[in-house]
Amino acid sequence: MTQTEDFNALGAAGTAALSAGDAVTARQKFRAIVNAGGGDETVWLLLALATSALNDSAETHEAIDRVLATQPANLRALVLKGDTLWSEGDHHGASAFYRRVLTLVPDTSGLKPDAAAEIERIRQVHDAYATNLDKHLRDYVEIQSDGAVSSRFAQSMELLSESAQRFVEEPRSYYFPELPPVQFYDNSDFDWAAPLEARIGEVVAEFEAAMQDVAAFKPYVHTTGNKPVNPDHPLLDSMDWSALFLQQNGEVIDEVASLFPVTMAALQETPLEVIPGRGPSILVSRLAPGTRIEAHTGFLNTRLTCHIPLRLPGNCGLRVGNETREWEPGKLLIFNDAINHEAWNNSGEDRYVLIFQVWRPEMTMDERKLVSSLLQGIDAYSA
Repeated sequence: MTQTEDFNALGAAGTAALSAGDAVTARQKFRAIVNAGGGDETVWLLLALATSALNDSAETHEAIDRVLATQPANLRALVLKGDTLWSEGDHHGASAFYRRVLTLVPDTSGLKPDAAAEIERIRQVHDAYATNLDKHLRDYVEIQSDGAVSSRFAQSMELLSESAQRFVEEPRSYYFPELPPVQFYDNSDFDWAAPLEARIGEVVAEFEAAMQDVAAFKPYVHTTGNKPVNPDHPLLDSMDWSALFLQQNGEVIDEVASLFPVTMAALQETPLEVIPGRGPSILVSRLAPGTRIEAHTGFLNTRLTCHIPLRLPGNCGLRVGNETREWEPGKLLIFNDAINHEAWNNSGEDRYVLIFQVWRPEMTMDERKLVSSLLQGIDAYSA
């Protein structure tokens, strides 16, 4: 009998013993193979299954690690590694291996019932551990900090627990590096925000008066003829998301702006994004009942988008990254539209907000001028 035939016989005997529940004999057979210099990853995995049944965690780790060294995505080995660590009380280590399995198999619909059930078992164990860990950390931090934590630290805990997704800036046209990917800004960080909020009542009154005479709303997403459009966009050329421009691409729309003198004057006290031929753009945005603006990103990350609520029917919201907020009467909303965001109106009435954009506060005046020159240069070349 050749050595290969001997290995095959030992392997068959070990497999039969393992199937019969005789883990002692199975380990002897598989160990004989690897001790003689034979055996591939399958033999090492079978050895791990046998030693695991005998609660020999040290030998189980040895065998699994041999498998994972050459097959790091071997699901059986990853599951067994996690289970072994869990049985030893290393729940944190086990969770890392379970998470790897769940990453490799995010969907169990194509698996056999036994395999799908095993993945579901792992998911439940992992999720329960993550939930308990998150509660423990929140309680621990609250005690250590007396409950005083910043909003960004709170967000870091959500990212750690994977209850929130990490979002980065992904502008569609121009990216300015080294700007922080802040989702919503705190109004108190801007010296111009409070004076503007103090005038929101006047702005709203002006809007309500103007709406008696204005019917010039146009679809916000529309076919222009000189730019490609996505024909599948659900709001293309739709009045469900429409806009009334007071100023568009830097050009004041006199017949509309004349109805909003208070608004136009108030916004001149803000650091409006001034780029000749491109900005400022100031508009009233109308979102019809039951309308959703699907997730998207803006064109530049050098500006922040500001919303002044004009008419709020309730049951409306805005998500930027992993933060969701509702508009509040009399309160300015400032956010980074270079981060994935979406908005919705689940009410039975129209929602109106005034939209304008300001320069990012992290940019110097010289950088703002340079960006403006760069974008004007693009337009000049196109012309």
